[in-house]
Amino acid sequence: MANTPVMKQFSPPRNLGFGRGPAFYINNRVLTGNVAVQEPVPSDGNGRKANMVIISSSGPFFVAYQQVGDGSPPVAAVPLADITNGAGVELNPTILELSSGEIAALSIVAPASTILSLSYYVL
Repeated sequence: MANTPVMKQFSPPRNLGFGRGPAFYINNRVLTGNVAVQEPVPSDGNGRKANMVIISSSGPFFVAYQQVGDGSPPVAAVPLADITNGAGVELNPTILELSSGEIAALSIVAPASTILSLSYYVL
């Protein structure tokens, strides 16, 4: 069941208000064009998995999601043709709700060199 899309309605976290506090965990990724990287979802000091990530980028990128319990992680690829079976990759997601620990990792790829900042939160 790898790479099965999970459709959930996003509800803005109640404590974001008009701003946000600092993330408990921030990764910076320097992507090389067309080379996917795996980004595991971190846990905080109390063992709680991050349930939200805010991604900033210097260029376009695509993301595929690995759900907890899926065997091998998906490998994101820049689409070169139509993907119409629901297993496509998402372009430039900015704020991701990570479904309270249901997402184990992100696979990220960019068509050209790109720098990402991934700010993780437990809300």
